[in-house]
Amino acid sequence: MIEVEDVERRQLARDLHDSVSQSIYAMTLYTRAARRQLSEGNVGAVEKYLSDLHTTAREALAAPDIE
Repeated sequence: MIEVEDVERRQLARDLHDSVSQSIYAMTLYTRAARRQLSEGNVGAVEKYLSDLHTTAREALAAPDIE
């Protein structure tokens, strides 16, 4: 029984790591896109990317939805 729990715990840790890594990667893409749009003076697009960045960060901090 302990071995099964250990396997499940390791799987959960991998899933959580993958989820967090994906969120961080998405945030870097939003940041890069916002910087590019800022350099072009496109404030509306910057606001959108910052909003998406904020949403992604909040979701990453929320309780993980691991199946």
